[in-house]
Amino acid sequence: MRVARIALALTLMFLTCRDLRGQQPTVAAQRDPQALSLLSQCGAAMGADLITDSYATGTVTESDLGAPVGTIISQTKGFKTRNDISTPNGQQSFVAGDGTGWLLRGGKKANAPRAAVAYSRPEYVPALSCVIDVLRPNMSVRYLGLEKSGTSSVYHILVFDPNALENHSVWETYYGNYRPMSGALVAFHVENFLAGQKVNDIVFTDIQINHGVSDAIFN
Repeated sequence: MRVARIALALTLMFLTCRDLRGQQPTVAAQRDPQALSLLSQCGAAMGADLITDSYATGTVTESDLGAPVGTIISQTKGFKTRNDISTPNGQQSFVAGDGTGWLLRGGKKANAPRAAVAYSRPEYVPALSCVIDVLRPNMSVRYLGLEKSGTSSVYHILVFDPNALENHSVWETYYGNYRPMSGALVAFHVENFLAGQKVNDIVFTDIQINHGVSDAIFN
């Protein structure tokens, strides 16, 4: 199940429950017009239609005590994402898009598990998060109401696959330090949490929109 809380004043948070598809009767997706309208407004306000691809570089700090600060290169094109992370302990690359992907670690490449890629989206380009899930015809979209996230008022929108089997591992992404780039709003600070525990903190130092990212890097 995927939950999206779209906040006013450009405070944006997305929650993702890592789902596994089960053997069960097919349930038709339900599309709430109010939720669709809010997501459309979000994408328009943040310039989602202006983004063909993106190239971002920065640092990533893992939450593990004593973990070294690493560098990250994040590239996106449409539904596809590639993240390359380097630390003194080694390098790893992760690619996801269109329900498939792979992981390269220690020089060994393997297919990514379905739970990691089934509902993947460009996590570090929040403008696209407003629109990409809605483009998937199997996703239900539901407006749950107005609530608080910290000091901000937010619209709580539930986006999920009704035919997925929930496993209750909630992944939260918080975006901040928005700046306008090439007509779009991008977040230079990203924090990720799993089941309420902080996983990492990412600070981007440079983000380029429509950089000319090659399709070959995702193969």
